[in-house]
Amino acid sequence: MKTLAVGTVALLLTMLVGTALAARPPAGARYAGTTGQARAITLRVTSDRRGLQMAFRQTLDCNRGPSKTASARFDRQRPTIKADGTFSYAKTFELGPTPGFAEPHTERQRITGAFSADRR
Repeated sequence: MKTLAVGTVALLLTMLVGTALAARPPAGARYAGTTGQARAITLRVTSDRRGLQMAFRQTLDCNRGPSKTASARFDRQRPTIKADGTFSYAKTFELGPTPGFAEPHTERQRITGAFSADRR
């Protein structure tokens, strides 16, 4: 199996800018930000205020061939927002051949962030 060295999606967001952490944001709240790869990301708080759904584009660096750009979406497998407003999620995908990748490959993603109490 070949390893696909995905540029880790290290998402460090301060959602409402400030130093004090806040409780969970309101249900249905929508945010926008930037990933560690400097790509746009959209985020939505779930109706129970405990989950964070998101969608973004990512660049996949392959050790055998050109880099690829792909969409990533977190709907069911997603970060959980803790009571203090922080979130973290890591996932490793072991994938077989897919369109654009002729061989099995591994993708690793990590997402972290926090909502703050203060507004700009």
